[in-house]
Amino acid sequence: VVVRYAGSQLVLESLYLGEASTGDELFVSGSIDFAPAEPALDLRLQASVSVDWIESFAGIDLSGAVNVLATAGGTLARPEWNGQAELRDARYIPVRFPHSFDRIQGLVLLYPDAVVLDHLRADLAGGTVAVHGRLDLAAADKPLSYRAQIATRRTAVRYPEGWLVRGDGDLTLQSTPEGRQLSGALTLDRVYYLRDINLSPRQLAERVLSRTRVQIDEADELLGTTYLNISVLAPRAVRVRNNLANFTGSANLAVRGSLANPVLFGEVTTDPGGTIDYSGATYTLDRAIVTFANPTRIEPLLDVV
Repeated sequence: VVVRYAGSQLVLESLYLGEASTGDELFVSGSIDFAPAEPALDLRLQASVSVDWIESFAGIDLSGAVNVLATAGGTLARPEWNGQAELRDARYIPVRFPHSFDRIQGLVLLYPDAVVLDHLRADLAGGTVAVHGRLDLAAADKPLSYRAQIATRRTAVRYPEGWLVRGDGDLTLQSTPEGRQLSGALTLDRVYYLRDINLSPRQLAERVLSRTRVQIDEADELLGTTYLNISVLAPRAVRVRNNLANFTGSANLAVRGSLANPVLFGEVTTDPGGTIDYSGATYTLDRAIVTFANPTRIEPLLDVV
């Protein structure tokens, strides 16, 4: 560190931090002027560091490196950034999700009043996911707001357990006065359930059709204020094949409500000729329609011949 004090200014001739074991480096130079009522910044920053340290603070399993080149103006209380940050060769492993985000590449542009995600791309479950968007910082005359576009292509997700869901998606996440909204469309070419069920058809039907008292737990505020408006189209993409059933069909659904309390509207229909095995006998499906119409909870209504 080389620092000198010149009148009202603290001048950073050079500030260097480095970690020999990783090659991480940080350079800062510039000045801080204490003459104004609010100390004024005139700093330049350059860094090349790994992002592994985030796990220690946030518990996020993230690896990779970020390069930062930026200037800081404004004041200590309200700095104004200009520059960019580039994430490269990163990997993110979510908790309780069977897939990882690999080969993550991204570029963030920093402005005094906004943060722009120029692009963020990753490999996911045999396909890709790409995001771009903008975050407008809060000011005296406007609240913080954001909007992000999310596109998935050919992802084949094995989630929830026992399911394989493959297709494309185009989603938008944006802030609203009430919280935020996730909207868009998913177009699926595979919705498979191939796992054996250790229940008889009668026990399974009793579970599906039983009317039990619903206990609503207090929801997380973030989940409760994230509203959904997503269409799900799966034409001739649904397949169930296991020890109890073998049939195909289509789905045309809409996901509404919130992340804390999602609800479904629409129908799942089967193709003629599917089969269900029960007590040593095989039954052929002429028609099966599962309708979702309850606006307060996910409740399937069955019409089976």
